[in-house]
Amino acid sequence: MKKFALIGASGYIAPRHMQAIKDTGNDLVAIMDLNDSVGVIDRYFPHAKFFTNEGKFFNHLDRNRVDYVSVCTPNHKHLGHIRSALTTGAHVICEKPLVTHPDDLVTLEQLSEYFNFKRDINVIMQLRLHPEILRLKQIICKSPGLHSVYLNYVTPRGDWYLKSWKGNVKKSGGILYNIGVHFFDILTLLFHDWKEISVIHKTPDRMTGSIYFRNADVHWDLSLNVADTPNGKPYKDFIVNGKSIDLAQHFTSLHTASYKSILDGKGFSVDEVKRSLKMVHEINKLKEGENVKR
Repeated sequence: MKKFALIGASGYIAPRHMQAIKDTGNDLVAIMDLNDSVGVIDRYFPHAKFFTNEGKFFNHLDRNRVDYVSVCTPNHKHLGHIRSALTTGAHVICEKPLVTHPDDLVTLEQLSEYFNFKRDINVIMQLRLHPEILRLKQIICKSPGLHSVYLNYVTPRGDWYLKSWKGNVKKSGGILYNIGVHFFDILTLLFHDWKEISVIHKTPDRMTGSIYFRNADVHWDLSLNVADTPNGKPYKDFIVNGKSIDLAQHFTSLHTASYKSILDGKGFSVDEVKRSLKMVHEINKLKEGENVKR
């Protein structure tokens, strides 16, 4: 049984990490969040020590070693929390996006070298483990021709969203990182390096554009606006070569699959997510109506 600590317990994604730790037969012994209203903990690990002070949390981990620290904090906090976790002697499991700037990838690589590569930094990119994506990857590998892809992902958010850290581009990276990074990661997994990127529409709550790979033309549309859904509910449409890929099934269990993979030594490393994070960074730099080639 491995001992885990978790930082960022009150956010949307933390319960999936708690469930994954429980499902894999491990123990969550220490938890930290600035928000002290986190009754969700009682459903999973009520015995865990709880902290609202970051310094006290990491000092506790210095004295009481854990095997893994799960980072579920706001995007701009990831780099600092990964560094602090590594310093305690733990491996790290970080929620997406790992970081929001390529320079931070270099810093993470330097940290790995400093710790002599003895402590892993694992990234949760759970769609890579989805059965439909694994099946699609095999099909793409056997089909050398040009593929057409259409991605439309709408996940409605209220007025609070743009006023929170998620709506602050300097903190979150914006809509591309908050809801799009998983899908862009899958695109680079399937089609590798891009040739041309264009942004057609760009507002805080919606972005659309195109990505041209050597063997794929991709058109994507991301939105937080409830007006962009037929029924006010989240909507995913991922169409490859005219066929819809159903990602709804298995979706909520993919964090558990991710943890199992990490514990088996098969997690996704910093190096493996470089391509997608750098591509998203390039897209984010473009203004509406702009494009870039390479």
